[in-house]
Amino acid sequence: AERAEQTSAALLARAEDIAHAFEEADRRLHERAQDTSSMLMARADEASNSLMARAEETADKLNARVSDIAGTFDAADQKLVARAVETAQSLEA
Repeated sequence: AERAEQTSAALLARAEDIAHAFEEADRRLHERAQDTSSMLMARADEASNSLMARAEETADKLNARVSDIAGTFDAADQKLVARAVETAQSLEA
């Protein structure tokens, strides 16, 4: 009977050790999952910020190009009007 109690106590102690080992492993896995999640969120934020910066830069370049093109059309329109006026004046003369 004493031997059975010793075996039972040893098995119970071992079961408690195993339970603690699993709890510790679960805690470490949870910490690693949180760390990984935080790292991925940080990278996603960096990527988002980078994409936003690039989109803004592209939009600024496109706006500048549109202004250049509009200026070219305005200059051409002014030249056309000036030539029309010159032609009208030369026909009147």
